[in-house]
Amino acid sequence: MSTYSRKKSWLKKINVSLFMLFCFYWLFLMHLPWPNNGDYGMNLPMNPLGWCFISLLGMFFWLFNKKKSFHYSPVLWLMLACIVLFTIPAFWSPHTALPNAMPRLAGIWAGFFVYMTLLQHRFKEKEAITIFYIISLSAFIECSLSLVGFYCPNYLPFPLNELAKKYSGYAPGVFQQLNVTASFLATGLFALLYLLADTRRNLHEAIMERLRLLLISTFIIIITATIVLFHSRIGWLGGIIAVCCTSILFFQQRFRLCSTLWRRTLIVALPVIGGLLGVLMLQQGVVDSLLHQSSNNQRWLTLDYTLRMISEHPWRGWGLGMFEPAFQRFMADLPGDNPSREMMQHPHNETLFIWAEGGILALAGGLCLLWSWIVLFRRHKSIWQWASLLITLPILLHTQVEFPLYYSVAHFFAVLLLMAVAEGNTRVVNLRSSLFRVPLIALSLYGIVLSFQLFNASIVLGNFETTRLEAPQSITRLSVPWLMQMRYQRDIALLQLINFNESGDITELERYASSNAQWIKMHMDEDAYNDQINILNFLNRPVEAEKLKSDAHRLMPWDDRFKP
Repeated sequence: MSTYSRKKSWLKKINVSLFMLFCFYWLFLMHLPWPNNGDYGMNLPMNPLGWCFISLLGMFFWLFNKKKSFHYSPVLWLMLACIVLFTIPAFWSPHTALPNAMPRLAGIWAGFFVYMTLLQHRFKEKEAITIFYIISLSAFIECSLSLVGFYCPNYLPFPLNELAKKYSGYAPGVFQQLNVTASFLATGLFALLYLLADTRRNLHEAIMERLRLLLISTFIIIITATIVLFHSRIGWLGGIIAVCCTSILFFQQRFRLCSTLWRRTLIVALPVIGGLLGVLMLQQGVVDSLLHQSSNNQRWLTLDYTLRMISEHPWRGWGLGMFEPAFQRFMADLPGDNPSREMMQHPHNETLFIWAEGGILALAGGLCLLWSWIVLFRRHKSIWQWASLLITLPILLHTQVEFPLYYSVAHFFAVLLLMAVAEGNTRVVNLRSSLFRVPLIALSLYGIVLSFQLFNASIVLGNFETTRLEAPQSITRLSVPWLMQMRYQRDIALLQLINFNESGDITELERYASSNAQWIKMHMDEDAYNDQINILNFLNRPVEAEKLKSDAHRLMPWDDRFKP
């Protein structure tokens, strides 16, 4: 066998292994439910586990890909500019707020290295189609889990069964959040519509092709009906965009021969059938299911006052990690009563969030990220590259009404993967492989270790927080990475409160009170405020307790415990 043949065979084996790893994550690992106490980011065990897998994927690639060529693109440099601009405001942000921002910054930097790694593999059309099938199947798995949660939650594994009962209709699938699951289903729906419309995907055997079309059509109807059942506005919007973009794509003169009139009719008719089925499954009217009047009022109010906050500090921002305390205190300091009726950790718009916290530099970083997508959009592409880029739209639009990328690493990975598939030809520079392979292997190894430690700590701390840990004192011996130290210190403080309740040792109570006093400066937690007020009264410090109660009422007027 010639050297060229051996090299080609070796690269083929690497490609097959990479796609087997993709299948393992998208079709199995990401759907495993893990006990948790809610929240987002690294506090959800599936997210550090996702990063652990992605780091493993990166290490595998850099270990076995021994090419001396390094691929890059304008999009990669725009992403680098973006994360640098996102990071610079950390130098003048309040030190106490940085633990809130560090997980987000770490995720952004990790995303850059993931995209750089993905660029080294030049995706071909067949590989792109394989990815579409994988994402479609992954979405259908989540759709199935969601439907089981709606109609027979007892059949779900723990903790999905308990969440489905406790939050009936609002914690579907492994994402445990209605809109996050809906945008993922819309992404899968988009991929399915493309696979249906493109006649070049037809199988040679007529029976197998009919089976393929039957399965795709069934999946489209079921996923569309489930999105409607979710009464998620961003899910509905993502589904509508999927149908419209696929229709426009295949009606273009360049790509019309890739489809038929019958297929182009099906990509509209099947979602309509699914939508009608979803309407029949709804237990309320279509308009009522989309109104969410109380949610509308709070979100418009938040957007309005976030813009007012930005107008006060447009250049430097309020500081990374400062949105939650800054927003609540901004609202509390308004003349008259505080109009807010909900705790807001995020303005439900990523653009305003980064501007409010990081100022004009962070906003410039966000614009760089937007421009990177536009650069890909303007590039001459084949139809499958167009589809890869457009399939990111349901998730990207979701970032403008919520923060799905913090809830789900799978969403973030999907966007990076699909954009890398859409890149097509990249620029190449020849470098000594040791200049970039060895550092990136070491970085991937560190990512594996760090992510696994975070996953383990998240499981243990989640069990402690939900009183499922048999020996609560064991958390004092837990090795917790730097990205989770803020949560760990909070749980150590809660352990001091448990110790006081068991032993009556007043020293433990005073330690908790001291730690809790620092916590509530950064976290507008109603229960933590109430605990602090009760403890101050117990310690015969009524003046401090009354002052804190008055402050809590201004910050959280919706909580009756703080009313005068």
